[in-house]
Amino acid sequence: MLILLVITSVALSFAAEFLYAYIMEMRDGAWVRRDVREHHEIVRVMGRVSFKPIREDA
Repeated sequence: MLILLVITSVALSFAAEFLYAYIMEMRDGAWVRRDVREHHEIVRVMGRVSFKPIREDA
């Protein structure tokens, strides 16, 4: 029973931490102009994409 209580508390702690980080990110970006927020979203999404290196033809 104690193990289940510890696992539940750890899971709830992680969920609360992610929720807090999400709220803080939205709050920090709320004062920024709309186009800058859109740019931030695009950069964040593009950061997860890997690019092929540029080939230099000699």
